[in-house]
Amino acid sequence: QKEGWLYRLDGEDGAPSAAAGETGPTVWLLLGGDQDGAAPALAAALDATGATTRQVPSAEVPDSPEAMAELLRTFAAMAAGRAAGIVHLCGPDAASAATETPADEAVQRRTFGTALALAQALAAERSRFNAAPRLWLITRNGAAVTDADPPTGIVQAGLWGFGRSLALEMPALWGGLIDLDASGDRPAEAALMARQLRRPDGENQSALRGGRRLVARLARVTPPLRTTRREDGGTYIVTGGLGAIGRQVAEWLARQRKAEIIILVSRHGQAAADAATVTRRIEALGPKVIIVKADTGNKADVRRLMRRVRSLEPPLRGIYHSAGVIDDGLI
Repeated sequence: QKEGWLYRLDGEDGAPSAAAGETGPTVWLLLGGDQDGAAPALAAALDATGATTRQVPSAEVPDSPEAMAELLRTFAAMAAGRAAGIVHLCGPDAASAATETPADEAVQRRTFGTALALAQALAAERSRFNAAPRLWLITRNGAAVTDADPPTGIVQAGLWGFGRSLALEMPALWGGLIDLDASGDRPAEAALMARQLRRPDGENQSALRGGRRLVARLARVTPPLRTTRREDGGTYIVTGGLGAIGRQVAEWLARQRKAEIIILVSRHGQAAADAATVTRRIEALGPKVIIVKADTGNKADVRRLMRRVRSLEPPLRGIYHSAGVIDDGLI
């Protein structure tokens, strides 16, 4: 690691210019945000600028492209040729649902399903608008902005990845991402949001913290000094161990960590077509390889795996979770 080679995304003060004119959309569709309180406050702030708003409660926001397309058609008729914008506020509603967990499928549908349906429907219905509506995704404490303010909105964090993909795939429809303060004052933050929406200044990744707007910037990072003692040897678990990534991790453990035992976890176990080949390749580097058939998405399988590991010597020193299914595609 050489000096000047490492960077991270940081939040930097970026107050909107007071001289900026109101060039943003004058008609806004606000989806969700009623449970969190962000939507009513934002509607009031936008209305105060002379804009027209329509609010759709979180429970009524469609999560299918077909139903979302119907909603957009009625919104296009409401816009009647005026510049339009759309604000997705279902993320903050997920954060306000204290009884729901990130694993709750209903929470994920409201957070991601509605955003995906909106993006797909917007691409299909954009011709109904005088100009392509700009889409903004809002989260509450879902982004890492400062070291003193770690994000807690685990589910919402995915909207930042989704939004960055959307910015690359559909730049003509992209507005930006705004992360709200965990305990922000609703009217005050709404005023800041409305100012950014009505006076766009090119910043499309920002956060509101303590009454300030922070914008995303790359900041140079000094590599940390290595003061911890390296631990060689030991037993390591690699989930997805017979997959392309798992094999590379296992070989790295054999070479760099001098692992004594590497447990390759696979849903197919020894029955996998290349299990013997992978075992020979890794054992040629030194460690003993144990292939365990288990599905890491199944609690019973994981319990059996860990019981087996506890009986081994040397002790477990690390778990590398590289299991997964690649099923990507354009939004």
